[in-house]
Amino acid sequence: MNLKNLLQKYKNGEVGIDDTQACIRSLGYVPVCNVANIDTFRKHRTGIMEAVLAEGKTPEDILEIAKAQIKATGRVLITRLNEDQTSCMNNEFGSERIDWGIHHRTAAVHDGTPIIKTGGVVAIISAGTADINVAEEARMTAAEMGCETVKINDVGVAAGREGNITNRGIEPF
Repeated sequence: MNLKNLLQKYKNGEVGIDDTQACIRSLGYVPVCNVANIDTFRKHRTGIMEAVLAEGKTPEDILEIAKAQIKATGRVLITRLNEDQTSCMNNEFGSERIDWGIHHRTAAVHDGTPIIKTGGVVAIISAGTADINVAEEARMTAAEMGCETVKINDVGVAAGREGNITNRGIEPF
């Protein structure tokens, strides 16, 4: 039921306030594959899109979740993908519909719907090369939220706060 019909039914006395409230709270939640209830209204409510954590899900589950989210919103961010999930996504959507992170662990899948730029700028700074996948997940999340991102990998921790970051032309904080 859509919101307008629900409110009309409430206005006409066909449903009570408690049922109306429960229906409004459930709008936008779509069950998928008996493993997920995706939130297709999150972006409208909070300004932040729904992200899908791939860990613990089958490639088929990830595929069905992605399809449902794309159908509802045009884009979906999927994090912590494994090799099998990555292969399944590539086979279904092809490279023209997927923006991959480094090492293909994070993906933004879309139907051509553009990211709406918010004007924010986020710097993603990682200490070492072991942090690259997590930094890339953060970068792609910020980008999908409409922020411009600046990424600086492997600034080092052993060299102290003036170490590698100074060598990159960035003033220490």
